[in-house]
Amino acid sequence: MRWVWLAIATSLLFVGGAEAQRGRSSGNVSTPAFSASGYDPVPSDPTTPPCTHWASNNATAGQPGTQAAPFRPVDFWSVSPIAGKVLCLNDGVYQGANFMIVPTIGLSGTSDANRITVRSLNDGGATIDGQYTNLTVKLRQNSWWRLQGFNVKQSSGSVIEIGDGIAGANNNIVRRVVAWDAPMDQ
Repeated sequence: MRWVWLAIATSLLFVGGAEAQRGRSSGNVSTPAFSASGYDPVPSDPTTPPCTHWASNNATAGQPGTQAAPFRPVDFWSVSPIAGKVLCLNDGVYQGANFMIVPTIGLSGTSDANRITVRSLNDGGATIDGQYTNLTVKLRQNSWWRLQGFNVKQSSGSVIEIGDGIAGANNNIVRRVVAWDAPMDQ
């Protein structure tokens, strides 16, 4: 029944009253826009940034992160400068500590135009699977990030964590990310 909590928590992330109706950010999470016809699933910034680096679920250490030789998500955290860079996840299931989306504490973009982006190359094509032993997605004191178009499941903690309770993770966008934490057989 952990998926019920996630659904409630996800709904709460997008509650923002008048701010949500205008499609503005109210705190740490970008809220969806509403229109006369109801909920508009496309946020006010519909752009999908082009890939600058690629990751694969079967990559090994030491790869350069190109389309022909993708690296592991963990290798992206050492790209310098990283502000404005886009990591595209090739289709597949990502498992193991080096394949989770858990950047170094404090690693941040610098502005809306220079966000750090992690996105699926094809919406829904990449799945981050923590196998209940790894944190799947955690932004701890990481600001100006965009997470987009991938699936997340079976974390050792919350499926998606933004902030650490000590210092915030601000100005982050989570867009078209599907997350669940229940075993598939339930």
